[in-house]
Amino acid sequence: MTLSERVNELEELFEKVRIDKTSAEYQIISKMSDMLIQCVGEIQRLHEENTDIIRYVEHIHQHQEHDNKDITNDVETLESIDDLDYQVVCPRCDEIIFLNSETLERGSINCKNCGELLEFDLSDLDNEDV
Repeated sequence: MTLSERVNELEELFEKVRIDKTSAEYQIISKMSDMLIQCVGEIQRLHEENTDIIRYVEHIHQHQEHDNKDITNDVETLESIDDLDYQVVCPRCDEIIFLNSETLERGSINCKNCGELLEFDLSDLDNEDV
């Protein structure tokens, strides 16, 4: 039985008791009943707020794990960047992609971030530029 159900049950019992509504006893029980109803409402509000906070923290935690993976990937990319001579920017997602001359000479690659086909026209370049 929930707190709300218990308070409702007490309210029903209180209404069945034959106490003079002007008596001190009735006033005390009435005020206690009102306070119980208010406390249950506050507990429910806090429970909902706590549930929202838990969802928010879980959401942040999931993104933080994703960001940590991105940082690991960035470090691995930076470690392997020494043998890369060129960089291009994906026109769709603005991802910076590092290339070596062999990859550039192939003429195209797909962006690792969004899959966009990036094509390279090297016909205007001298062999020394590549």
